[in-house]
Amino acid sequence: MSSSFIDLTYVAGEPLTAHRVVVRESGNVAQLPEETGNIPASVLGITLQAQPRTGASVPVRRTGIASIVASAAISAGELVTISGAEGSVRTVVMPFAMIEGADAETGILATAKRILPALHGTRIAIDGTGTSQLFSLAATPGNIAIALATNGGGSVTTTLTGLKAALDASALADLFTFTIVGAGSTLAAEGSAVFEGFASECPIIGIAQTDAAGDGALVEVLLTLGVD
Repeated sequence: MSSSFIDLTYVAGEPLTAHRVVVRESGNVAQLPEETGNIPASVLGITLQAQPRTGASVPVRRTGIASIVASAAISAGELVTISGAEGSVRTVVMPFAMIEGADAETGILATAKRILPALHGTRIAIDGTGTSQLFSLAATPGNIAIALATNGGGSVTTTLTGLKAALDASALADLFTFTIVGAGSTLAAEGSAVFEGFASECPIIGIAQTDAAGDGALVEVLLTLGVD
């Protein structure tokens, strides 16, 4: 398999070490990222070697595969993003939401399988207020509506196990992974949930090609700068 690489030279805005994500300070000047709030357009790439002198040139890889310092364990195939102000990377936390169960600390954790901007605004509404209500599930962009089954007295009869089975059998399984938390025999509960975690996961740096054992290890990353 052939690989294409684009390496450019920038001016070090501060002393830099190798294998770090750098962002644009201004013009042609590279610096380490901010703790939070970095944007895709500002990311220049990965330093290929150290440059201890401010104002001197530093080579930066923008396209291809680059070795980057990890701040925690990473597995091959995982998306990575900037981890703090040292220019290291960590695994992306995918958007997630908890569908609560009727008992404390039970529910269904819905985790997105891939980053999609629309997921950040997706809401799940669970209705269990009807009498002799039939179970139903409907999904439109940004909204998932679930009607829980109830008996003649208006009590919910849908269990978390049954709800998960319905979710797994729906088209939503292409977008989300559903995991039961606590007892699956617990009844589901009415309420609402919203996906969290997406806003802090930008910019995506790339896809890990190798494993990294933990903090300080190098991980080979296929760069996807500017791709959400």
